[in-house]
Amino acid sequence: MPSRRGSIVCCCGPKAKGEGDGKMNAAGALANLAVNADNQVTIAAADAIPPLVELERSEGATLVTIALDHLASNADNKVTIAEARAGAEAREAEAEAQ
Repeated sequence: MPSRRGSIVCCCGPKAKGEGDGKMNAAGALANLAVNADNQVTIAAADAIPPLVELERSEGATLVTIALDHLASNADNKVTIAEARAGAEAREAEAEAQ
């Protein structure tokens, strides 16, 4: 059985950055894992928050929003989510301006 960290890093790896169902499956797994406070820290340490924010913006998926909501119960993660959302908005605005 893989370690908790290994499972989380797996969810944040290629499937999280892949296409379609792979992204949604990874987001669903992260939403389930993010209920646990220790997992919230591990998910953030695996740099999963920015890809989740990008997925939320592009797909608007409920599972992604649930994962981010769970992660936001950690104060540090709340800041990281806000920064990732601000960065995504800035990139979007810059792309539209070009």
